[in-house]
Amino acid sequence: MGGLETLISTLGLSFASGVNLYATVLIVGLAHRFEWFNFLPEKLEILSNPVVLTVAGVLYLLEFFADKVPFISTVWDGFHTFIRPLGAAALALGAADEFGPAGQVIAMLIGGSIALGSHTTKATTRVLAHTAPEPATHSVISVAEDVGVVGLLALVYTYPYVAGGVLAVLIIGMMLVTPMLLRTLRFTVGVLGGYLLGSRSLSGDTPPEAVAEQLKKLEPGQDWVVFPAYGRDLSGVPRLGRGYLALCPQRCLFLRSGVLLSKTVELGGISELELERALICDIVQSEEGRVCIAKNWTRAFRAVQDGAPAAEGLAPAAG
Repeated sequence: MGGLETLISTLGLSFASGVNLYATVLIVGLAHRFEWFNFLPEKLEILSNPVVLTVAGVLYLLEFFADKVPFISTVWDGFHTFIRPLGAAALALGAADEFGPAGQVIAMLIGGSIALGSHTTKATTRVLAHTAPEPATHSVISVAEDVGVVGLLALVYTYPYVAGGVLAVLIIGMMLVTPMLLRTLRFTVGVLGGYLLGSRSLSGDTPPEAVAEQLKKLEPGQDWVVFPAYGRDLSGVPRLGRGYLALCPQRCLFLRSGVLLSKTVELGGISELELERALICDIVQSEEGRVCIAKNWTRAFRAVQDGAPAAEGLAPAAG
């Protein structure tokens, strides 16, 4: 096996292991035993051992059924957050034997990272699929994942250069999609919590120190009501990026504060904004874009918009 083919097989094993480790071990082990593919890494011959195949088969059957039951699949994925990347790192170590000790260590690190990425993408997608909690949706997604693992491994060991192109697309897509999926998951959990918990104090939430300091510089001495919010389509803010909505009787701001990214968006006068009711959250409409807020902060927004004084419950959140 050439160096490029070894690299492709290592990446393929890693990506597939992050989706379904037991299916990957089972397929590669059976392929060794029955010589299904043209070439396979010699160091992975141990996977064709009957004991290994039996254990992998039993675990795959457990995952096959657990993966198709809503909420059980999430618990299963959470349990495998460390198992899949570690298993992928071990497979990458064996697959990259011809690269030497240094190359094997690098392959192990890259393999574990790729598996963690594909696992995170899968697990986040499955959590978001709980918006359709019936088992049919989860069954379709699970079967598609299994078919994808089998197809990817078959492609890696029969047409490695074609598989290299497919893997490049998958890895780039994973890098682009996963952050959005994680933001969507955080947004969904946040607004569902607000939907279930009901109203919050009109005084707002305690913002991070960096946000509070920024507000003091913008309006010295001004009392602000601050609570978590999510950017919908604001310039310079990732879609569903988490930040803070800061309100005072004259202004409304959306602020993001971080080590690498800080952003302040002026939404306009508080009286000019519109509040649109949605199913699980509410949306603040402005000329600069839209901001989503959990329903338990809607009363605080309305109170500022209606000019409620601090004496009636609208205490300063930062100032």
